[in-house]
Amino acid sequence: MKNHNLVLAKGHIDTDDCLTLSQVLNNTTLSKCKTVWVDCEQVTSISTDALHLVLNLSDKATSLGIPLLFYQLNPALKDTVKEEGLYQVLNILPTITDANNYHQKLMNQAY
Repeated sequence: MKNHNLVLAKGHIDTDDCLTLSQVLNNTTLSKCKTVWVDCEQVTSISTDALHLVLNLSDKATSLGIPLLFYQLNPALKDTVKEEGLYQVLNILPTITDANNYHQKLMNQAY
C-alpha cells in the first residue's frame, strides 16, 4: 500500500509552482497517505519568494501532522537553502533511500 504522496519538482521554482505543493498538502489531509515527499533532483533554482513559501507550506504541513520531506537536492539548490538559513528548518534528506528510512521510522512510531 502506498502511504505517501510524491511531488517531482523540475527546473526553476517560483511561487506559482508552489501551488502544486499546496494542493498536494490539501489532498493529503483528505487521504490515507499522510506523508509528502518532494524529489528535488531536477530543480535548477528557486526564487527567494518561493523558498519562503515552501517554508510556510512546511509549517502548515507540520501543523496538520503531515511530514513534508525534501530529498536529492542538487549542490546549487542546497547552497541556496543554506544561505537562506532553511537547511536545518526543512526536512531535507540526501536520497530517496534516506527519505524512505525516515518515513518508515515515522510509521513505526505511529503504531
